[in-house]
Amino acid sequence: MQPASGLSRQQVDDLVSYLIGKPYTSPATGPLELPARPVAACKRSKKCTATVTRWSAVERLPVSALDGARITAVVGCLSCHRYAGSGVKSGSAPELTRVGLKKTTVAAHVKRLRCPGCVRTGSVMPSYGALGNANLRRIAEFLQASRGTRR
Repeated sequence: MQPASGLSRQQVDDLVSYLIGKPYTSPATGPLELPARPVAACKRSKKCTATVTRWSAVERLPVSALDGARITAVVGCLSCHRYAGSGVKSGSAPELTRVGLKKTTVAAHVKRLRCPGCVRTGSVMPSYGALGNANLRRIAEFLQASRGTRR
């Protein structure tokens, strides 16, 4: 097989994972390991805290959405998705900044986060079910509050 030309290491890893049936390889350093307490993990990280503070200011996020933003910033979502200038665009992963404008319920977001392949056959998005219902709901509430950059 010819080596991949013009693909980043992450893109090659994602392609190999897709071909062998692995759900994901993000981030490039290895399989995603979810922190036991993702909100606390973000609060301990200066980079994560700065990112969420910027999102909050730029997007005028309600206080109720901030824990979901913290979780999103720390569990690997930005390995495939973009949000308000953060993250990377990977494959068919949608931009999340304006996802709250879609007619999707919090329950539908939770279902997709828990079992992406159950909502969209063939989805390569990993399951975030291990985060637990409360954290999935926090992420879903953050997504609902995301209505596009309001500068």
